[in-house]
Amino acid sequence: MINSAKILLIIFLCFFINFVFIESSYSATEIILNIDPAVPLTLADFGLDDMEVQIQDTSDLNGPFVANAFALANLLGYPVGKAYIGSFPHFELGISAGAGCTNMEYYDENEPASDNGSLPGIMPALSAHFGLGLFGGFDVLGKVFYVSKSMINKYKKDVDYETDVATLNDFLIYSMGGKLRYNVIKKKRFLPFYLAFGGITLSLGGNFMYGKISFLGDYEYSFDEIEVNLGAPTPVDMEFDGQFGAQIDWSIFTIDAQAIAYFDIFYLFSIYTGFGVAGNIGSFDVEFSGTGQLATSNSAYQLAAGTDQIGSLIFLSENKYRPAPVLPTYVLGLEINIIVLKLNVETMVNLLNRSDVNIQAGTRIQI
Repeated sequence: MINSAKILLIIFLCFFINFVFIESSYSATEIILNIDPAVPLTLADFGLDDMEVQIQDTSDLNGPFVANAFALANLLGYPVGKAYIGSFPHFELGISAGAGCTNMEYYDENEPASDNGSLPGIMPALSAHFGLGLFGGFDVLGKVFYVSKSMINKYKKDVDYETDVATLNDFLIYSMGGKLRYNVIKKKRFLPFYLAFGGITLSLGGNFMYGKISFLGDYEYSFDEIEVNLGAPTPVDMEFDGQFGAQIDWSIFTIDAQAIAYFDIFYLFSIYTGFGVAGNIGSFDVEFSGTGQLATSNSAYQLAAGTDQIGSLIFLSENKYRPAPVLPTYVLGLEINIIVLKLNVETMVNLLNRSDVNIQAGTRIQI
């Protein structure tokens, strides 16, 4: 009986590890190349397998960025800069807006990420949040959010969804969550009206997010050293110029714990900082396709084919990615107190790489 229990435990652990820790559960890329009629070559002369591998590598390069952007966004929604709301019936109500951001090196021209086929992972997060004081230093916070393209278009016509990177085609996002906080070390005044220690608060929360996004855009991609039979195997660099389409479907559940210290300066400002850790379970289905023209500046190819054109190319890549199962974070926030009105800005940094961040701004009323 004991041996059977151990076997079942091992099986369960193996399943759990495969479910949570593998970044890509499945990966598949398919290419269709229609050779230009003027080119005296056949499909057998082109290394299509190498092209598929390079596209797959690009998808695998971006997949984890997208997954972790959603995980960071899922932590947002609770911009509260006080260690304790107060005992019942004290409460707070507010709204917040922010984003989880990964692969920010894309915007630095001196970094390889700006030119290696990767894209930034940016996931917006909006929420209405609320809190209620309980007793004995405990309070509870909650958040909720829902948005879709059809909902926005219903209330506001002619919305521009175009950015420098892509144009949003359709989207649906909803999220909810809550956390229980305990003010373990109470507020202490050092210098009245000048400086006060707001206390230390521990929290434990759960967050869920579901969504789907599709977008379109122009796409340029370089295939490096694809083998082409020009009488002898010859490495040929190729340039793809066309359009892409992408769709992402995801769901994620996050459990997070934090320990935050709070400080009040001149009453007007509250600064808080601390550390947290989040555990993530979820999946991200990514479908990425493109269609366009393929050409090359390779002189050996142009001599053999009589043109720099290769033909039209269609590709489709379908993958599933998972966020990092554990994200340790550093938290830093500033709140401005105007009697019962609070203005807040907050950020978290992923301590695994110290470059992925989320950031949010919010306003609330605390009574």
